Amino acid sequence: MDKISLAQAQSLAYAKIGIDLTHENRPVIMDELTLDFDWGFVFYYNGKKWMETGHYEFGYIGNLPVLVDKFDGTTQHVGGIANILDSQLEAYRVSKGYPAGIKFPIGEDFSHWPLLDQVRELLRSGQIAQIKRGVEMARSNQLFDLEDFAKIIYNNAFPNWNFEEQIAAQFTHESVILNSGIGSRFPVDFKIFGASKVLSLNGVQLDAITDEVLQLPNLERIQIWSSTVDQITPKINTLRHLNYVEILDSHLGEQAEAIVSDWKRGARVEVCDYRKS
Repeated sequence: MDKISLAQAQSLAYAKIGIDLTHENRPVIMDELTLDFDWGFVFYYNGKKWMETGHYEFGYIGNLPVLVDKFDGTTQHVGGIANILDSQLEAYRVSKGYPAGIKFPIGEDFSHWPLLDQVRELLRSGQIAQIKRGVEMARSNQLFDLEDFAKIIYNNAFPNWNFEEQIAAQFTHESVILNSGIGSRFPVDFKIFGASKVLSLNGVQLDAITDEVLQLPNLERIQIWSSTVDQITPKINTLRHLNYVEILDSHLGEQAEAIVSDWKRGARVEVCDYRKS
């Protein structure tokens, strides 16, 4: 049986996505993330304007990858936070009777990268085997504090997920989510999350957002929801990409309030404060 071509598969994927291709923020397949294996393709995509600008308002929500079967053209959405990609692909393979032993490796050879970057790429792969490999590399090379890492990964919104599913959830989005599981101490080791653009505090009771936040050099947004934060390090203003802070149903200590007031008076950081006055 002849297999469909990459171009044919992309056309089928766009049809599955179902968004008007003439729209100014039309979907665009991200070629560098495409998975190509024996019996199928997996296509990742996002809005054209998001890819051009990186602005959150143009990013798609719920844009699950699309699987296209090379043999019969079947399309379906796969992946997502609660489902590890390779588990779904394996289940599909079994249902179709395709040969076993098909691997889903990360396409790029990054063995020459620094170890921390290799681990970060493995953890964000969405593939069980790769995630386990990344955790083992981090443990054997003592690359970061695994105790802090686990506290961040095991966020209480998903108590029934296993460790790999929790990791996939955290690394699906360019964000670090902290909740009550971390206690009152801000985590000391954020290196593995260095590419994250959003810090979300959800139901935490923190003594302080400490200097360790500087380990997130790409941070653009901070969300403080249903939380208490007594202090915020003044060094947070050295994060040159930080441009948006959202506060909802939260209490800030006097020093933290002063930092937020400075942001409100300035022009660089937009503050959306939804607290009742």
